[in-house]
Amino acid sequence: SSMGSPFDLPEESQAINSEAEEATIDDKMQAIREASLTTYVMLSLIYIVDLPAYQYMACYLLASIREHFPADVQVIGYCPEHKMADIDPGVIRAHEIMQDGDQTH
Repeated sequence: SSMGSPFDLPEESQAINSEAEEATIDDKMQAIREASLTTYVMLSLIYIVDLPAYQYMACYLLASIREHFPADVQVIGYCPEHKMADIDPGVIRAHEIMQDGDQTH
């Protein structure tokens, strides 16, 4: 039988060391799997508030979005700046109330 290096671990110690390395690799792989399952998705919905008739429908649309989507969904109602003065103040107030996803205002 050939002689090993005086720096070689005894067989029992090598086995323990190998098991520890394998466990560490398994732990790393599990951490990678768990991290890949943790994803953050941010959903933003943008809609157009078209004047005059569709401004009221925009309120129903926003209410429906708030009813069926999580509160953290960002909702953006767009109206061209030159038409903003013509929006019914009630429509603006309804959007302010529902904009943050909290309909308890």
